Amino acid sequence: MSTFNMIRFGQALKCQFINTRKDWMLVFGIYIVALTFLNNLFVRSASFDGGDYHETVAKHGVAFMENAYPILIKGVAVFDIIFFGIAMLFCGSFLFYHIKKKPWCSAYLMWPASNLEKFLVSLFLNVVLAAIGTIVSIIIADALRVLVDVLSGRVVVWAIPMIFDLKTLNLDPVVAWGPFLSEILLIHAVYILGGTLFRKQQFVLTTIAIVIIGYIMVFTWHSPVIDNANLFDLDEKGKSVPNAWFYVVSIGGYLLTALCYWLSYKIFCRMQVINNKWLNV
Repeated sequence: MSTFNMIRFGQALKCQFINTRKDWMLVFGIYIVALTFLNNLFVRSASFDGGDYHETVAKHGVAFMENAYPILIKGVAVFDIIFFGIAMLFCGSFLFYHIKKKPWCSAYLMWPASNLEKFLVSLFLNVVLAAIGTIVSIIIADALRVLVDVLSGRVVVWAIPMIFDLKTLNLDPVVAWGPFLSEILLIHAVYILGGTLFRKQQFVLTTIAIVIIGYIMVFTWHSPVIDNANLFDLDEKGKSVPNAWFYVVSIGGYLLTALCYWLSYKIFCRMQVINNKWLNV
């Protein structure tokens, strides 16, 4: 059997999606309900100049609220971004949850597909499908919030454009596509690795492992070079420009991300029907 075949990959993807579609529908349904409730709770409990929405409009007029309300909705956008990040980590850590039980694992390992194809199928569903489904859930939840605002006579301000605006998180484009993105991808890759390594409580155990390793690195590993490193230098005009450490952190993050994916695949290749109680080895 060849390592990768597009037809087998497509068939395996279709089969796994059909088997897990109800779980995905439940997850995204919970996302929509939770986001709709929390977003509406956030805007309804907010006060403006010491009063609620309608009291402030009566006092200052609609023009005042047209300037104040977008600031409040920006908070909704930030919350949605954080929710998306946590949801992606959660889905990544459950990369192989569908083979948690022995009968499921036995049937899955007997599929007429290579290990690489099976791994990529799980990766596609728990990364690509999870991202698309979460974004759609956020859009639906924001639309429902706007609908409630319209029905209650409030000004209409969408959070969706703010979510995709780097200014919402005060990110410089250079930083966003450099160290920030590499660190985000690395954290997600670590949860992918944890989801492959741990057999039970993948999200919790991976989070605990990250906290412990981070604590050890912060409090025991000190280097004058690293401690005093800055990602930017000032040019002749006083403008911040990336230096060597900027590229070291960025490229290093991408390389460690690739390493985590590679280790995750290698662990998956060693997975058996009967594994260690807590580890998939």
